[in-house]
Amino acid sequence: MRKYLTSYRSIEHPTTGKSRAELLFACKMRGKLPDMTTNHVPDQTGKAKMYADARRGTQYCIVNVGDKVLVRQDKINKLTTTFGATAFTVVNKTGNSFVVESPEGFQYSRKTTHLRKYLSDMDAAPREESDSRDVAETIRDSSTYREVDETPANVDPPNAATPTRLSPRVEPRKKCFNG
Repeated sequence: MRKYLTSYRSIEHPTTGKSRAELLFACKMRGKLPDMTTNHVPDQTGKAKMYADARRGTQYCIVNVGDKVLVRQDKINKLTTTFGATAFTVVNKTGNSFVVESPEGFQYSRKTTHLRKYLSDMDAAPREESDSRDVAETIRDSSTYREVDETPANVDPPNAATPTRLSPRVEPRKKCFNG
């Protein structure tokens, strides 16, 4: 009789849409009968895939038809680079499979993981090269920096009564006298 009542109270009522135990205890009761009204979250697998992709650091492929790419080469010894020095051209792209053409005209089929986009000197961001003398002159000309050798020897020391400020943002400490 007890098993029957448990299963009866856990079944959803057609009028209210909730089971009698849920109305009485304000929570679902688990019984032996299977629950046919479970709400399966359809994008739970999508969330798991997004989490796994974020953990692995995956990225979308940025190689397109006509781009120059480097092709992965076999490791001969520990000094061998992962990708060869010759730039290949992408001829065809189907999903994650690419057809690349060598400078000699041979075509090879490779997966995305075996290709790396070739960045020439023109594609790289221009670097500003500066001479060490220019940097030194900039520091010397700046009003915030002062070299010890440039101060004249006949300058009076600052007044000891006035506190020296370290920076315009740092206020001097106020003296507190207990009288």
